[in-house]
Amino acid sequence: MKTAFIFPGQGVDDLVMDACRGLPEAKRLVERAGRIAGVDPWERNPRHLDLTEVLQPLLTAQVLGIDCILRSLGLRPDAVAGHSLGEIAAWSAAGVISREEAVDLAALRGRLMARQAKVFPGGMLALLVEDPGPAVELGRRHGSVEVAARNAPREWVLSGDGAALGAVAASFSSVPLRVAGPWHGTGMEGAVDELRRAVAAAERRPPAVALVSGSDGRIVESPGEMPETVAGMLLRPVDWVRTLGTILDLGVTDLVTIGPGKVMRGLVRKNLGGRVRVHAASTPESIRRLVEVMRS
Repeated sequence: MKTAFIFPGQGVDDLVMDACRGLPEAKRLVERAGRIAGVDPWERNPRHLDLTEVLQPLLTAQVLGIDCILRSLGLRPDAVAGHSLGEIAAWSAAGVISREEAVDLAALRGRLMARQAKVFPGGMLALLVEDPGPAVELGRRHGSVEVAARNAPREWVLSGDGAALGAVAASFSSVPLRVAGPWHGTGMEGAVDELRRAVAAAERRPPAVALVSGSDGRIVESPGEMPETVAGMLLRPVDWVRTLGTILDLGVTDLVTIGPGKVMRGLVRKNLGGRVRVHAASTPESIRRLVEVMRS
């Protein structure tokens, strides 16, 4: 049996921190994120989901707190991967940077992206087609639009301004995403250098497990790749199809979605079908069930 932990991006529908209360290290991570973001991290506030500079450190603290809990219970992954923001958590779960450094970097990432979204406002749209080319072509006749993610064989994400995305939504099967800006596009260019410098300044160690990059599905070999990979992802699209394909090629049999996992579990099923067992680790009850299953 081989296990992979995967970490979600910003597109989550809840932030429930209860699982992190029971382990001091996990609790400290959540409280660290709350101090940085200037909020009460234990308050279940829907507004936190709409504030990029708040959501990113809180979500990173939550998922790494759960990762910490699972390891304290004897569960360790053979591979890790993260979707968009989850990339930072994956590098930490692979042992490249500390959990504290990951929370700090996620907070900086969130602040930089929120700043850029004020300069280049827009949003994102999930596009349910095999080929996004015609939708991108249509959108560009009305404004700015780019491919931001390939989430499944027939599910893409576009990033762009309101006029372009509105034109696409009127003509193609699509779903607007709950995000505050046009992520993974050229509008984020002004954030790249500062994030790259911050990542480069973090103490880094070689990956202790297989670390699969969410941007292109490659297995990362060196901690020296982290600054460009993490910072460059602000501009580059996520290729979750290749990422999950690499995880399957590694012989993974059990995949654990860490934190708010409805979206992640859905994408795993769309990409891999029943070829892996999928487990959730988000609440105390789901963690208890996971441990029972993995030990059986």
